[in-house]
Amino acid sequence: MPRQLFALALVLCAFTASARVRAASHPGPRIDGGTVSGTVSRVQGTLIEIANGAIAINASDAKIVAARGREATVADIKPGMQLFAALRASNPSIDGGLPAVLITITESADATLNGAIVNVDAANRSFFLLNETIYVDDATSFGGYKREAGTSFADLQPNVIVHVQADVVNNRLVAREVLVVAPAPPQVGHLRGIVKSIGADSWTIEDPADAVTTIVVNAQTKIIGSPKVGDSVEVIYHVDSAHNFVAVSIVKFERVDPPKLTQFTGKVKSIAGNTWVVTTDREDRRFLTNERTLIAPAITVGDRVIVIAVRGDDETLTAVSVLELPSL
Repeated sequence: MPRQLFALALVLCAFTASARVRAASHPGPRIDGGTVSGTVSRVQGTLIEIANGAIAINASDAKIVAARGREATVADIKPGMQLFAALRASNPSIDGGLPAVLITITESADATLNGAIVNVDAANRSFFLLNETIYVDDATSFGGYKREAGTSFADLQPNVIVHVQADVVNNRLVAREVLVVAPAPPQVGHLRGIVKSIGADSWTIEDPADAVTTIVVNAQTKIIGSPKVGDSVEVIYHVDSAHNFVAVSIVKFERVDPPKLTQFTGKVKSIAGNTWVVTTDREDRRFLTNERTLIAPAITVGDRVIVIAVRGDDETLTAVSVLELPSL
């Protein structure tokens, strides 16, 4: 649970800081008795009961840390709070309770939200989720899918799925914890229309409904058939974090039946030359690649991919692009 992870992080941080202070004088008590956690049911003096009184914890010599790293006392511990304790001994006396060296306590958050982020306001350190603006501060903890650098505010982008515990602070929802459940999946689409303009880094395309769309082009964009202004084209694009439509490919086509595009996702089952097999939820999909297929680098068997392919008259699939999806 996110609350338990947060509590464990508090334990480790507080204990590390405490150990550094004690190291200059004496080594201090060993913590070799394990840990215990649960919901506080009653507090009597320095004895704290959890599990409806089945377990008693002796807090007389414990350092107590509350939410957001605030130092606390036994008087701050109330029934209903979540408690996590590091113990001094694994075989204490029966009458004295489990002797705690370090205790963390957390209250239930004012609100818990789960969903996909709509947008992020980096300047105000906030994001919009489920029609609510959620702010973060220096005490907000982040976690979630593993990255080498760790999860941070920078990972919050539109369409990222998050679990948030937030408190009301000065009439604003401030995140206590943000857990990134899944990164934003790539948004891929296609557009057919007439080329209205061609620039160094963008094209404009007018669709049959007379709507004009600006498409970003870069060194990775595959341009096939030497299209020019006035030509009909099929554009495969993805949406970047700034909501730009970035062209994966721009294909000129004549006034004939357009290519039959199909899209599917799954795990790469095999790669043999220019023949690939991808396993979807329903079946194995076999397709071909060629020199015009855009293939993300370093894709291997077992990777999750999204494939956009052209279906030929003989039902053969030829990939336009094979892009890697992030692991969940």
